Amino acid sequence: MEINNVMNQMTVLFLLLLTGYTAAKLKIIDDTASQRFSKLVIHLTAPAMIISSVTGNNNLGSVRDMLYVLFLSFGFFIIIPFLALPVVKLLRVPQEDKNLYLFMLIFHNNVFMGFPVVRALFGEGAIFYASIFNFPNTLFLYTLGIYLVKRQTDSKDVFEIRKMFNSGTYAILIAMLIFIFKIEIPLFLSETIALVGSITTPLSLIVIGASLSAIPLRAVFQEKHLYPITFISLFIIPVIILFSLKFFIYNEIIVGVLVVLAAMPVASIAVMFCNEYGGNTPLAAKSILFTTLFSLINIPVLALFLHIF
Repeated sequence: MEINNVMNQMTVLFLLLLTGYTAAKLKIIDDTASQRFSKLVIHLTAPAMIISSVTGNNNLGSVRDMLYVLFLSFGFFIIIPFLALPVVKLLRVPQEDKNLYLFMLIFHNNVFMGFPVVRALFGEGAIFYASIFNFPNTLFLYTLGIYLVKRQTDSKDVFEIRKMFNSGTYAILIAMLIFIFKIEIPLFLSETIALVGSITTPLSLIVIGASLSAIPLRAVFQEKHLYPITFISLFIIPVIILFSLKFFIYNEIIVGVLVVLAAMPVASIAVMFCNEYGGNTPLAAKSILFTTLFSLINIPVLALFLHIF
């Protein structure tokens, strides 16, 4: 993984964000368009990209590698909440926002930002491992994530297990079956799926850029607790994961994917959860913008760490 290539790819991703930001400011994209593009990415293009990652000659690892990723991702989401709790207490964040800060430390923007970055850094095949990691992420997001947001509200909405089963999780299951049983996909179908999946990177980043355009930058940088939370979430935790995994996992792509996904900005769905369950929506929006801006610095730095170690 060449560092110059990493910097080039991050510059491209930043320019895509800037394109979405500018389009929203110029009223080319409005809230309705952003919502519909989001649905397009979540329910069509990202699933296509997941399936495409296991078709063709992507030089994937073994079934054992897949199970490694699944085991490690479940372990991550079981352990990280217990590590995040003392961090939040130590930083003395406002009591009413404590659970939202826990959410920030635990859940990251894996699909909209993570998949494009993983694809840029490690190639098309690495998306498969990213999607395996995202399977437990979806499970915990719609259980623990909702619990954290609604814990201190009066909302009486309950978790519905059917929300865990969506086009993304179905795509993961299909990709796993193709991978395990070495299913051959007809060329015309695999190329169609690949073309649809290729839309994910530019469209998702344009949507993120558009959504960030509504947040005043000055107000974002005045949130003093976002500085340590962002540094811990986007740099300290990924570095710990890197040095924890590199000694017993031989597949460098797996290590790289897990480290990069752990370094992604706050999950953009935080705003939607806060809107639905009565959380602090402005703080959630600020955290997404702040961590997204910071990721433009920390991803190249982490790529350098991965290259060295």
